[in-house]
Amino acid sequence: MRDLPYERALLALGGVAGMEYALQLTVDYTRTRKAFGQALLEMQNTRFKLAEVKTQVHIARVFIDDCIAKLRDGTLDTVTASMAKLWITDTQCRVMDECLQLFAATAT
Repeated sequence: MRDLPYERALLALGGVAGMEYALQLTVDYTRTRKAFGQALLEMQNTRFKLAEVKTQVHIARVFIDDCIAKLRDGTLDTVTASMAKLWITDTQCRVMDECLQLFAATAT
């Protein structure tokens, strides 16, 4: 049980890394993929969606960085680590879905 905060923070960290990678892949894709004569990234809806995703990813990064700092200090409690794991992994699912939608929007 004493390792529970560490294990949950590690799972949350993996979720953040996955979100950051998915966001970067999606930005790169929308920059090069064209539809209706312009890059997807130039379309207003794409920009809105990516802004929402980037906001979620940024908040997740700040949360996990705080947890890591507390883990180093020995002050990360099980409740906070559990909150991070729950919120970040749930958010990861939403972020991945939004990114996937941008990939699938132009599939033929």
